[in-house]
Amino acid sequence: PSTEGSTVFLPSTIDRYKNKEENFGWYKVVSTHQVSHLEFGSFQFDFGKPSEIFEDARPHLDRINTIELENPESYTDTNSTGLEKAWVTDMQRFFDKFPDRTLALDIFTVLEDGRLDVHVKTEYPGIKQAYRVVQNDTLNERPEIKSLPMREAVLEFIVRLSLEQHNHLEIP
Repeated sequence: PSTEGSTVFLPSTIDRYKNKEENFGWYKVVSTHQVSHLEFGSFQFDFGKPSEIFEDARPHLDRINTIELENPESYTDTNSTGLEKAWVTDMQRFFDKFPDRTLALDIFTVLEDGRLDVHVKTEYPGIKQAYRVVQNDTLNERPEIKSLPMREAVLEFIVRLSLEQHNHLEIP
């Protein structure tokens, strides 16, 4: 399941579990999670809007000479490889400001998914039990933290917290 900001794409069939009810529970959880991106504002970030809660750090993240344009969607720049790139979304533009874009995006994704899960379970308590089942099954499929390199171990720690594992978390 995925969404690009206006449409949710779902698989046509699920055969993760042995019975129809458990498969339907999984389907409800993952589809609700994807819809929650739309409902709870995952894609509403506006690069030009100043931070309202924290000190705005965007000016300090500048790796490139940003030129303020009236139409940021048409902004192009030449990156370190000399290739021209275009900003597609405000989120992409934001993550391109980080020296390690992949790490910034990974951390954001884990925290945002955790935020959405809390909202869903609070706003729609009828799905809470199915959410717990999917989260527990997902935890059982996760790699051991100790088996991972440090960077991945820290991300895995955050993932496990977002899946509501609060005990027996060992970090190398």
